[in-house]
Amino acid sequence: LLRRVPSFAELPMTAVERLAAGLVPVAAPAGSTLMTEGETGDTFIVLSSGEVEVSVGDRPIHRLGPGNGVGEIALVRRSPRTATVVALTDVTGYSVEACVFLAAVAGPAAAAATERMAEANLRRGAAALAPVGR
Repeated sequence: LLRRVPSFAELPMTAVERLAAGLVPVAAPAGSTLMTEGETGDTFIVLSSGEVEVSVGDRPIHRLGPGNGVGEIALVRRSPRTATVVALTDVTGYSVEACVFLAAVAGPAAAAATERMAEANLRRGAAALAPVGR
């Protein structure tokens, strides 16, 4: 499942193994808020079933499903959550605590891959929020 997360495909096997060792099953019913914009980031979640909507400032920016992860920006940047994530359907997946996530991606190759993932997600969010015609 972790290798299905697009940016984790680049991670060294040791980083993937560390992440896998820290996974905790999670389940959320449709309508549940998994993460709230502005809150402290303490987990990363990878989805194994269901669909979530990611929004910034109450504006939906994209939908994610199985094999996608959420929450890495706050962990990597040590900043508040940049988006709100709400379950559109019943969702199952796995969470990993910030300390485990950061330890797993601490090596140079893993850190670079994770930073690229965070940067790409920030750009995607900014593009979705840009006024039409710009």
